[in-house]
Amino acid sequence: MRLVAIDPGTRNTGLVWMSESRVLDAATIGFAESCGQDNVALLRRCRAITARLAAWMAERPHDVTVLEGFTSFGGRHQGACVFQTPFLVGYLLGALPSERFAIQTSADVLNPSRRGNCAWVKRRTAAGDEVMPGALQCTNDHERSALAHGMWRLGMGEP
Repeated sequence: MRLVAIDPGTRNTGLVWMSESRVLDAATIGFAESCGQDNVALLRRCRAITARLAAWMAERPHDVTVLEGFTSFGGRHQGACVFQTPFLVGYLLGALPSERFAIQTSADVLNPSRRGNCAWVKRRTAAGDEVMPGALQCTNDHERSALAHGMWRLGMGEP
């Protein structure tokens, strides 16, 4: 099985194309500035992300698209533009109807206290450990998060 794993964000979206045995490619769709509170800019940004994502996925055959869903967290990010990621997730679901999506939350995948989590994937890859062949192509937090979601989908979480 091959999959595309996506860590969606309106400033940076991490992408990983992988199989059960290796990372085949990784990329980030990035923008210099955020959309802020501007909903028109947000819609334009979602369209731009979708176009670039669709083109990237079209060149990478896959069976499923793993998409990190959104879970709101309290703390220092309260009051931030937390509506942007769920808007982007919904936009991607509607704009790419031919994709077979599997939605996962970071609360399941990246929570170190959750049984079977893949928080270790981000930590070890950031430290330069090749957790699977090709994993070091994931050079930033967004790509490493997408990798963790892909590995979780493939059942490679900690016991």
